[in-house]
Amino acid sequence: MDPFSGMLGFAAGLGAVRAVQALREHRREPAGLADQLGWAFMVEDGIVLQKDGSFLAGWRYRGPDLNAATPPELDLLSQHINDALLPYTDAWMFHADAVRRPARGYAGPGAFPDPVTGMIDTARREAYESGRQHYETEYYLTLTHWPPPELYSRLAAWFVQGGDRRGVDWFRVLAEYRESVRELENRLSGRLQMERLDSDALLTHLHTCLSGLHHPVSNPPDGSYLDHLLASTDMLGGFEPRVGSLFGRDRRILPIAVHGFPLEVHAGVLDALNGLPFAYRWSNRIIPLSTRRAGKLIASHQRFWALKRRGVLGLLQDDRRRRSDAEDVHLDLDANRMVFDAREAAAENSSGAVRFCYYNPTILVMEEDAARAGRIADEILKVLQDRGFTAGTETVNATEAYLGSLPGHGYPNLRKPLVSSRNIADMLPITAVWPGLASNPSPLFPRESPALLWGATQGSTPFRVNLHHSDVGHTLVLGPTGSGKSILLNLLAAQFRRYAGAQTFVFDVDYSALLLAVSSGARHYDIAAGKTDSLRLQPLAEIHIPAERSWAAEWLEVLFGLQGVNLTPPLREKVARALALVAENQREHRTLTALLVQLQDETLSSALRPYTVDGALGHLLDAGESDIGDAPHEVFELRHLMELSDKVLVPTLLYLFHHVERKLDGQRPTLMIVDEAWMALSHSL
Repeated sequence: MDPFSGMLGFAAGLGAVRAVQALREHRREPAGLADQLGWAFMVEDGIVLQKDGSFLAGWRYRGPDLNAATPPELDLLSQHINDALLPYTDAWMFHADAVRRPARGYAGPGAFPDPVTGMIDTARREAYESGRQHYETEYYLTLTHWPPPELYSRLAAWFVQGGDRRGVDWFRVLAEYRESVRELENRLSGRLQMERLDSDALLTHLHTCLSGLHHPVSNPPDGSYLDHLLASTDMLGGFEPRVGSLFGRDRRILPIAVHGFPLEVHAGVLDALNGLPFAYRWSNRIIPLSTRRAGKLIASHQRFWALKRRGVLGLLQDDRRRRSDAEDVHLDLDANRMVFDAREAAAENSSGAVRFCYYNPTILVMEEDAARAGRIADEILKVLQDRGFTAGTETVNATEAYLGSLPGHGYPNLRKPLVSSRNIADMLPITAVWPGLASNPSPLFPRESPALLWGATQGSTPFRVNLHHSDVGHTLVLGPTGSGKSILLNLLAAQFRRYAGAQTFVFDVDYSALLLAVSSGARHYDIAAGKTDSLRLQPLAEIHIPAERSWAAEWLEVLFGLQGVNLTPPLREKVARALALVAENQREHRTLTALLVQLQDETLSSALRPYTVDGALGHLLDAGESDIGDAPHEVFELRHLMELSDKVLVPTLLYLFHHVERKLDGQRPTLMIVDEAWMALSHSL
């Protein structure tokens, strides 16, 4: 055969082989990033079926703030997590991710009704934005479960009397997994804030882990492949993997792996990572092992270190001349310590008090600028090394480390150190710097209303202040004298005006709110100041309204009680008749003096007379027109009122509180502040 014919035949044969390969149903080699991913379908809300038959679900969680939790509390939390891991063995896997990301920017301009409070917010905005970038961390936990292979399930059914020999009921398997998810949430929710991820939130988290991007991802129609949906970017592997558009902007993936652990750890040992001023993802892959399987691995480690305890000379030494370990000069003390450590691990494993797991802590930096990624990695390595961890950036294993950090992926990354669940619980991201909610959580405010107050806390984490928990906004401010409580209250009052239609009522002591009131246009009332133009009140002005008349009857009963007169049913009837008669008067004649004229009882008249214009206390509560208007922002100075007796103080405060109560229409956001509340609320009434 001539060479040309041979080459032609070779080419034809090669073409035939390629044609046959093209007819294969499956590819032998991955053709893209989607082929490297295990995510397949969303089988129900918040549960992903993976290509290997496993199920995946997740939560968003948050632990206590290390600055607010005591060491015993953290130890209890660590023990609680250790106990929660005990029931899970070979067919389970956890991924705990701390995703640090840029924080949402400062709140919008707001609806401040006056220039002063608007300028205060502008100054705070400039101070907030002039510093370094703010970051916050979100925490996620995913649970993966591999059901038993169908072949083994069928085989086992033949050995069980009455067993189901039709194979695996996948609906039953899914129901069992769903129950396991519920049980894990119940175990952890006692110590952690747990929020189950729905389909959209779960896909968003998976996409963030894969791409480093932070934007929402919606659940596709039923039957859509999740691997192609989530692999929205290209990926280049190798020693320096990249993800993104390989022909445009892409991000360098720099995995930082922990190679060795300190001799001792404590709960929250790596909490310093929560304050770093840059974005990263701290992944913790946990693959629990059965007691039997872990025992074999521990025994293997024990034998390995036992053989290393003595060198060649020690092994050749005659048994009769061999001395004790303490006297043996050939003894490797480090190997000897490792033997005893393995022995203790074997005892713990047998006791069932801990669960030994393959544990992979990996911190992933994803930045467009490779130089910046390197600087960030150096800062993270410094934090790890300062706490006794041996760590380094991955090179040969970089792509595997990245893929192994993805939730639901247990096969990539050959680094699988064996660690007890007790130590894992100490090293997991279970503490969190509390940044506050970016939006007001009250359903009574417009949707997505910003937080009341924006500031900064430890490191680069922002701090947003909301007074509300759901629809409840009661707040107590405590602190020593001169520590700035009144300044904080004034700031809260000024910032509250960012909400459209807001109204504020401040009960002040010693004029701490006077400057803000005057400069911002709020009404300031100096009660019982002793001046000729002192504030005058008309408590009976609205008694033509039945509800107001009922309140006035209760208020008068308190007033009579302060004068030593306890109302009996007949006396209450007389008061009610007198109020009804006064209600028929013109507004300016609905006064305590007019009520005194209508009372047909000397005891009641004697008790009421001191509060009329002819009495010693009438300068405040017996006016024909109230000086309190209908302003949306009012400040009541109480210093002089507090110096008077309860006979004046209590009725006046009750009327002022009722004045505020009448303005609560359910439509306008309202803030009521009581400074030095112990003085205003000290009376038993």
